[in-house]
Amino acid sequence: MSTDSGPELRAVTADETELPAAAQPSPKSTEPARKPPWLILALAAAFGIAALGYGVERSRASALEREMAGLQSELQSAHRSLEAHQRRMGVVRAHVDDLAASIGLLQETVSEPAE
Repeated sequence: MSTDSGPELRAVTADETELPAAAQPSPKSTEPARKPPWLILALAAAFGIAALGYGVERSRASALEREMAGLQSELQSAHRSLEAHQRRMGVVRAHVDDLAASIGLLQETVSEPAE
């Protein structure tokens, strides 16, 4: 059986347990991290652009609402005109039916043999 079961293990001394200076973590600063000024300016610019876009969209929405209100009133007016026209057409149909009945009576009278 082979004794080659993995990497060679060796005992370490106390001096070898410390990390090299480059690998040691830097001590924590008690001062809070400051954000770079360009980041603050970029966020302010993004907020300004977003606010401007919101204002433009709000203006468009109110214009569309006014246009929609105008179109609704126009639709109601057209609906009232259509109903009035349908009532007039009903009256005309009734008169045409009366006229057709009168013509029918007149034709019967004319076609009767004279005595």
